[in-house]
Amino acid sequence: MTFYTLATAANACGLNKSTVFRAIKAGKISATRNEHGEWQIDPAEMHRVYPPAESNGAEQRSEQRYAPVPARDRTDELIAQLREQLAEMRTENGRLREDAKTWRAAFEQERSQRALPAPGNDAQSPETPPAAPADQPSRLRRAWRWIRATG
Repeated sequence: MTFYTLATAANACGLNKSTVFRAIKAGKISATRNEHGEWQIDPAEMHRVYPPAESNGAEQRSEQRYAPVPARDRTDELIAQLREQLAEMRTENGRLREDAKTWRAAFEQERSQRALPAPGNDAQSPETPPAAPADQPSRLRRAWRWIRATG
């Protein structure tokens, strides 16, 4: 009697080896190990849980590996749509760049006007001394208050 190995069982049902292995570990499929440490799965036991694949293994593997190729007309249509979206995105990008330049120029102009003193005020008003700091308790007094508050 022939038994499936993990790989042949997966190919026979169109599954991945990991799926078959998880089914064995979960107890859905009974399997034993041979003297080489390979799994031996009875085909009847395997197909009791998973139906056999309808196509041969080579076709099944190619279907799993590659996505179906769309028809030529559909491909051309998709390319045309993508080109339209790309053109729209480029015009939007250009518009946003122009807006950024406008905002940047306005910001620079406002900043430069704020940096310059008002005309006529610099010669008439003498420099005023900086405002005196508010009366703050000395460092010693602050430390004393902290010590009394914290104990």
